[in-house]
Amino acid sequence: MAGSVDEPQVRLLGDALPYADGAEDALLDVMRQVDDRRAGSDELVAHVVDWPTRYHLTRLRANLLRPLSIPAGARVLDVGAGTGALSRYLGEQGLQVTALEGSLARARVAAARCADLPDVEVVCGPVAELDDPDGFDVVVVCGVLEYAHAVIGGEGGAEAFLATVRRLCRPGGAVVLAIENRLGLKYLLGYAEDHLGRPWVGIEGYPPRPGVQTWSRRELGTMLAEAGFGGQTWLHPFPDYKLPTLVLRSEAYEEPDAERFVDQLLAVPVRDFSHPPLQLCDERAAHSAFVRAGLGPDVSSSLLVVASADGAAAEALVEPDVLAWRFGDERERCWLRTTRIHGGATDAGGGGRTVTQARTYDDVDEVAERGWMRQVLVPEAPYHPGATLEQQLRAAANAHDVDGVRRVVQRWREHLRTLEGAVPAGAAPHPYLPDGTSVALPADHLDTAPDNFVDDDGELRFIDPEWQAGEAVSAELVVTRGLWRLARTFITTGVEQPWPPELTVDALAGVLGAMCGERLDADRLDAFFAAEGELQALVSGASAADVAAEHAEIGASCRLDQGVSRGLPWSRVRSALSELVPGWRPGDGHGVGEELARVRQENDRLHRAVHDLQETVVELRDDIHRVVLHGKRLEGELAELEGVRDQRDQLDRDVATLTHELEVLRNRLPMKAYRGVKKGASVVVRKVRPTDG
Repeated sequence: MAGSVDEPQVRLLGDALPYADGAEDALLDVMRQVDDRRAGSDELVAHVVDWPTRYHLTRLRANLLRPLSIPAGARVLDVGAGTGALSRYLGEQGLQVTALEGSLARARVAAARCADLPDVEVVCGPVAELDDPDGFDVVVVCGVLEYAHAVIGGEGGAEAFLATVRRLCRPGGAVVLAIENRLGLKYLLGYAEDHLGRPWVGIEGYPPRPGVQTWSRRELGTMLAEAGFGGQTWLHPFPDYKLPTLVLRSEAYEEPDAERFVDQLLAVPVRDFSHPPLQLCDERAAHSAFVRAGLGPDVSSSLLVVASADGAAAEALVEPDVLAWRFGDERERCWLRTTRIHGGATDAGGGGRTVTQARTYDDVDEVAERGWMRQVLVPEAPYHPGATLEQQLRAAANAHDVDGVRRVVQRWREHLRTLEGAVPAGAAPHPYLPDGTSVALPADHLDTAPDNFVDDDGELRFIDPEWQAGEAVSAELVVTRGLWRLARTFITTGVEQPWPPELTVDALAGVLGAMCGERLDADRLDAFFAAEGELQALVSGASAADVAAEHAEIGASCRLDQGVSRGLPWSRVRSALSELVPGWRPGDGHGVGEELARVRQENDRLHRAVHDLQETVVELRDDIHRVVLHGKRLEGELAELEGVRDQRDQLDRDVATLTHELEVLRNRLPMKAYRGVKKGASVVVRKVRPTDG
């Protein structure tokens, strides 16, 4: 235990740098409150409440440096030490550590964290101000180089920063550098850039004078070489360098079965706690596609490189003959273990490798035990080549091969039946062996999910029997656990599959169970949730009730509910179904066959309705076409009618004129006639009247 903390001792070096995430004061209080400040401390993890506290207090931070073999007594400079998570780990390895941190608030937390380690000195100031004539054997630069254009490196940016690091290295010394990959899978899939919070901003090219910048693997390698670090050994932490649970050596991608081998180790290729995720695809499948194309090392989301002037010095700092280091996730300290995959494949099938397991911390017994749970590690075992049953199931689901899924599930279940037996006499009950259990499996078969079975040239091999519960486990609960976890994988990770998106995790587990003769009703699922809550409470320290409630919530969700799937079309499908089918809700896991039949019937009805609408649309289009043509003809006829109307109006005007003239003539004709008659009579009178003289 670390003991109490007085006022943290920090040596000031120049002016402090103005940056923080706001959690520093609370973290300093935590360091003063706890007794155990060691790497992997359960007390520290108990104070995690958000992303900043998770990042600073998680047990996973030190996993980044576990693949290194730094000689005891070596001088190590931790640049940008933050709140001391890595400095604490390095100090516990018997190294002489200088923890250099630019922020005074963070430096004080680091000093409090390492107060009981006499060989750890905390210094606050910029790296350019550090002048150490003795130099350092190793300089750790974790999550720092990206800020070199802003507050860390000053003028000259990353190049000047690396030149300073080179100056601080002893002859034969090395730099250990971790950073996000500008072209990493996480960013390629549209996750927000860690520093600027926008997707694809680094891929497109950072804005002018960004202040923060990352590089691709090739760009980073070139910069290091130009700074005098030409000998480079590349490692790849997953899901990232901040909270790694797996570290791969680059040579793992060169194995003849690299695509299958890497995928077996890599359950989660991408994760983001600080920004809401946007899952656009099956990320494991996407990663496998890059590995298959020979691009795996270039798209890992984070990069870890050990570099020196010559390759031998860098390679000497990495554990030899190891292809992969695998660590447990968030477990309590006593359960933490490190699994190493040694050697290379001697054939395309992956033969020739070995697996070793060891306690992460030497102060934990070889067999950790708490109550009804034991964890037993195998010091060394052969690595069994071949695909896991989970990989076979994912491939069948991706191909929409329901029969293929059924065959694999049935094979898995039949294998377990060969191991079933009666509950041993006198066996004490526990959450995974409740009273009344009639059919049991061996105690080391608690974790019998399909990903723990390898098809080794036609023979099923159960791998990694890490957890042992009491003297036996309930076959019913263990099988339920395996089926439900498989269903959760299918629903929540974007795997392409033949089942409708509205099917819940519980319902899909029921479908998979029906394939192998298991009925997963509500009571059985509730019993599993309760047992799993008790298990996780022992392993991670979580609340059993909270774990059970979380599992129930996940079980009731479907692909339409997954927050990580906002970018996929399933949410739009859910909205459409809710509008088209009044009162529609996703299946609840009971009556799965009836639910599927109803969904199919509704789907058929919708297809018929769409077909009828399509025919109506075609008919309407024809009618519209005819109306348009008829309208054009009417327009022509109207134009002709307008011409005829104009002619008629003119004729009307002409007729009116002629009529008027005729009337005038008619009115004048009698007078003319009278005048004419009168004139004629006068002539006659003159002719016949006798002359008087």
